Amino acid sequence: PMKLFADGSAGGRTAAVTSPYEGGDADDLGILICSDDEIFERCEEYHRRGYQVATHAIGDRAIDQVLEAYERAMGDEIDTTRRHRIEHCGFLRPDQIDRMVRLGVIPAPQAIFLYEFGDLYIDVLGEERSAASYPFRTWKDRGLHPSASSDAPVSATSPYANIYSMVTRRTNRGTVLGADQALSVAEALHAYTYDSAYGSFEEDAKGRLVAGQLADIAVPDRDLFTVDPDELLEAENDLTIVGGEVRHDRLSELS
Repeated sequence: PMKLFADGSAGGRTAAVTSPYEGGDADDLGILICSDDEIFERCEEYHRRGYQVATHAIGDRAIDQVLEAYERAMGDEIDTTRRHRIEHCGFLRPDQIDRMVRLGVIPAPQAIFLYEFGDLYIDVLGEERSAASYPFRTWKDRGLHPSASSDAPVSATSPYANIYSMVTRRTNRGTVLGADQALSVAEALHAYTYDSAYGSFEEDAKGRLVAGQLADIAVPDRDLFTVDPDELLEAENDLTIVGGEVRHDRLSELS
């Protein structure tokens, strides 16, 4: 896709929001990197040239801007097959989710942000907005294919930490943010595999253990479906296969 940026980060108080940050004045609303006209023009050009557009937008004000840009780019014919994306898509409103469904816009979120930065989010945006952030359950139920990812090197690369966060919604200090948005382990794995492939138009080539797809396989060192959720943080790969070739064999390396 063509990557664009609409705002900054929530922890840095630069994600563009419609309600002020905690402790700030009425103008403490983060930043928009582009003017409306600039981002509308860029999205229209890249959409017309056939690109999937993936725009970094974390705050709801930036998400408003991006959704408006995507809708304007589509014009009178809404094409949900284009799968334009919002990278992160962290702090959004129910009406914006409705609009994403209508436009076929999909989120590319990082659940690990809740684990690593969740308590900071409460400090800068309050508990209510933080609990409603990264709403995986709602995205899943609305058919939006949230593609789980790490945002490395900003955050840890371990997929298991991301899975832990999707399943528990718990920060590294033990705070639970929006328990109603938690996924099952199976749903979290689906977000990390099929939904991530869907986000890059690759669901017919990878993301499932079926004949005809790429033999990219990770074998964890424990049964993710039966262990206590806290053990997910300690999980690692015993075996990694890429394109049918063994690239990592932890047990052989230990022997």
